[in-house]
Amino acid sequence: MDITENRRKIGGAMKLLEVKNLKTYYYVGGEEIPAVDGVDLSINQGEVFALIGESGSGKSVTSLSIMGLIDPPGKILEGQIAFHRNGVMDNLLAKKEREWQAIRGNEISMIYQDPLTSLHPLIKVGDQVAEVLEIHKKMGKKQAKREAVEMIRRVGIPDAEKRSGEFPEKFSGGMRQRIMIAMAMISNPRLLIADEPTTALDVTIQAEILDLIKKMGKEKNTGILLITHDLGVVAEMADRVSVMYCGKIMEEAPVKELFRSPKNPYTKGLIKCIPKIDEKKRELLEIIEGCVPYPTDFPTGCRFSTRCPNVMERCKTELPDLIEAVPGHKVRCHLY
Repeated sequence: MDITENRRKIGGAMKLLEVKNLKTYYYVGGEEIPAVDGVDLSINQGEVFALIGESGSGKSVTSLSIMGLIDPPGKILEGQIAFHRNGVMDNLLAKKEREWQAIRGNEISMIYQDPLTSLHPLIKVGDQVAEVLEIHKKMGKKQAKREAVEMIRRVGIPDAEKRSGEFPEKFSGGMRQRIMIAMAMISNPRLLIADEPTTALDVTIQAEILDLIKKMGKEKNTGILLITHDLGVVAEMADRVSVMYCGKIMEEAPVKELFRSPKNPYTKGLIKCIPKIDEKKRELLEIIEGCVPYPTDFPTGCRFSTRCPNVMERCKTELPDLIEAVPGHKVRCHLY
């Protein structure tokens, strides 16, 4: 597919990543766990695309699959991960590990949940940021160090030259996450994956980190895949959003459309769980009844059928397709 066709198909925006029918399963104790089970999604250049859902829904496994970081007992069984490179959509799943290493951390970067475990405790932060340029851009140590100090300054760390010579333990959680952003963005990646990037931070620092990610993404026209369970973060950050449950995409829409007119009962349940500060009456928050089924015991039909308030007999035996209910708004539900 050439670039012109790509742009025409998505209304002028260049498609950066396209995932089709991705299936990533784990095999533990003789059991098959379908962590990601036929996922489709696409991200445009410069777009913030959010993937939301409860813990265990398959969000992080999706991101690790895109990065080529699935190790045994996990395995990508089938699907396609097409990334726009050199004027064509290139299937990353056909790459050998050496080719993956040239892409990972360079064209596609990732920010993980916990910066403390992601940073090497015995290497100065400036050296860790500079190493990205030394490996991927073949830059000399002195120039890489200068570029690293400048990037550390750009992500909001004062006295960057001095602090670049310190170890991660000298930094707060928010500052460590800024270092992770510096490492992820210094190679000017075209796709940034942010997997729950503010989970370990307090609320005020969370807002600062999210603003920084969005700002730096806009500066470089970087596509961003934001993995989160926080609908407030989605409303603030994302352009489009997919809702994931038990390894399946349940709904996908532009973010404003999703909040204005959610269609899948699971999405509606998630939105009803959000506390509203403008409510005059003190009422108990609504909850989604029941528990997420264990991956080896998923329902035969719709994955949400054991918890859905609108369940029908058909839902218990037939898995609905993901269809376009209205233009640009997809839903997996027999109600549609």
